[in-house]
Amino acid sequence: MAHPLYRTAVWSLLIVGLMTATSSAQSELPTNWQSLSPTDFANEMKKHYLAAEDHFYFDLENEVEVRQHAATLLSQIDMNNTTLGYETIDVINGLAYPYTEKETQSTTKEILLAKTDDWTGRPYAEARAKFSLLDRNHASWNERNGVIKAWIDAGGQLQNVWTDDLHSLRWIVSDWQELSQSCTVTFTGQLKAPTAGEYQFSVPNLNISDRVYRNHERFDLLLTVTLKVNGAEVLKSTPEEFAYQSIPVSLTADQGVSMELK
Repeated sequence: MAHPLYRTAVWSLLIVGLMTATSSAQSELPTNWQSLSPTDFANEMKKHYLAAEDHFYFDLENEVEVRQHAATLLSQIDMNNTTLGYETIDVINGLAYPYTEKETQSTTKEILLAKTDDWTGRPYAEARAKFSLLDRNHASWNERNGVIKAWIDAGGQLQNVWTDDLHSLRWIVSDWQELSQSCTVTFTGQLKAPTAGEYQFSVPNLNISDRVYRNHERFDLLLTVTLKVNGAEVLKSTPEEFAYQSIPVSLTADQGVSMELK
């Protein structure tokens, strides 16, 4: 049986930094910021993060210094053997990112993917941080989503997921496929009317045509929808002829009839 989180959660995993949001960011750094431990440095940097703008708030001179210092700290972290938490590494990596070479990013990704983590009892923020690290270092969608799935399988609970992340959780936990050609999806079931009479069926918010972009290329998405009740087609909507409501259908009380939505 699927974990309850697989069945009930709907989430949106926005790819922003892990850092915990604060209502307002501080603009001044402590005088000893360059001598702080990696964990203390990361915790201090979280105070300078504006979640609403997805931006660290420094004056320009300090920002360059901070990012360069983060790059130095990052170069000193042995990713294979470090005891630092993913939250700390994510903050440092995020700040240092403009100063990291592509080769370093690739190595970081491979090390992270090779790590076997026991997520039992660990906070969601840690799994989210590893997800963020993998995303920033160019891991694939499935590779980074595997972290969240592993956290769920280890007992992670819906109430511990960040509110802003809930909207697209279904994309993380579902076994979806990328298609490059036309496909058909069919839903079947049974209908039973409470009283005899004529009924009409509708498909609200039906988007028959859409335009999607991937890798800066435009693709037109065309959708045809048909609904059959008791074997008879009662609704058909195409890009050329839009319809959202069926013709009237006569149903008998408490008598089950087949339904097919394609």
